[in-house]
Amino acid sequence: MQLDEARAIVREFVSKWTTQKLCEVLAFAEDGKMCFGLSCQCLAGVSFDKFPLHLRKDCPNFAEHLQYLRDLQKVSEAEYAYNILGSYRVTIDEPGWIERADEFRTSGLIAIICEVLASRELADEVIVVRMVEEVPA
Repeated sequence: MQLDEARAIVREFVSKWTTQKLCEVLAFAEDGKMCFGLSCQCLAGVSFDKFPLHLRKDCPNFAEHLQYLRDLQKVSEAEYAYNILGSYRVTIDEPGWIERADEFRTSGLIAIICEVLASRELADEVIVVRMVEEVPA
């Protein structure tokens, strides 16, 4: 799978989310909490709406969350595409390659979510809200 195809698949997957969900996952990703190898923090895992976004160690019902991931349509294709967003820029013999791949995946996901929000003509509102949240008190 090529990078452009991976981006398109991830974009299609996240474009089905509500605007609120996109904003929640955007904040989760910007906080550095996305992680490909952890079920609650991967692309498919954050799509689970029964619980608020959380770290794997804080999962309120891991068995239910895992079963949801197994049942989710197109999860394997979207998750594989999400993996490509990070793995195309690293090689496994580099020190710290796992962390670097997650950083690339996260930055790619953030860009895609911002594109989807922009396509919904909400980019200006999101930017204003994010700027207000970042202003020190």
